Amino acid sequence: MGWFLQHAPADVFIGNPRVHFQHLADRMNEPRREQRRWRAWACWQLARTVRPEFPGDAAHVVIEPAQEAIGAALRQHGHPGEAEQWLTAVQGKLSRKPETDAGSRRGISGRID
Repeated sequence: MGWFLQHAPADVFIGNPRVHFQHLADRMNEPRREQRRWRAWACWQLARTVRPEFPGDAAHVVIEPAQEAIGAALRQHGHPGEAEQWLTAVQGKLSRKPETDAGSRRGISGRID
């Protein structure tokens, strides 16, 4: 998810991933509700970190979890090591924008953008 958010071309409409994951996490149904809910919150945190310019939905009343709570829930409900991988993504290189070198970016079609 972090890679997608970093590499989405500026002229391509991707909606607001922060709002998408905020709504998804708060409205999750079974099966595996808790696991999927916390994964949605994890993606929400990635979106906030990688693309901070996207605002949350102020009209959607929900308690946004702290990063520590997301990590704890992923440890409880996710696969072994999932929380650590997510935390590495949030704190690591994914929080930085990619280089703008044209040779380093390929669009969905495979052509260099």
